[in-house]
Amino acid sequence: MARRIVTRELLVQEVRWNFLRLALKEASLVLACAALAVAACYLPSGFPLRTQVLSACWALAFIVPPVLYLVTLTAVGGVARDSGEFTWGIWSIAALATAVWPVACLEVGLYFLGGQGVLEPQIQRALYLAAILSALQFLWWSVAAGLGRVR
Repeated sequence: MARRIVTRELLVQEVRWNFLRLALKEASLVLACAALAVAACYLPSGFPLRTQVLSACWALAFIVPPVLYLVTLTAVGGVARDSGEFTWGIWSIAALATAVWPVACLEVGLYFLGGQGVLEPQIQRALYLAAILSALQFLWWSVAAGLGRVR
């Protein structure tokens, strides 16, 4: 049986791949929830339980991302602890996968589907809040990356 020599570089590379897989799974889940919420907006008005389906889809779209942010923050903390540094590659993967591109895709999709008039005012405000939270997420990742570099 051949022995595998594990170096620090191999460990960091393996952690990056594991983190990339986690981030891609999270991003696809966030995007699926957002797409489901947008699709629910187009249910016919005579659809049974339309308002309940619509509110459940939007609740799912706004509950899932914060939970995934916590999972990702935990994973990033583990990477920073295990590797002894916080690399910018991991920062960019985490920021794009968890915060930025799902919200951007949702907003672009809504623009092409009819813009601001498609959604109710409360949902529009929720989307603005999601965009603000994405900007705050960038700030958090920047602080974490800076702390990882200092350490």
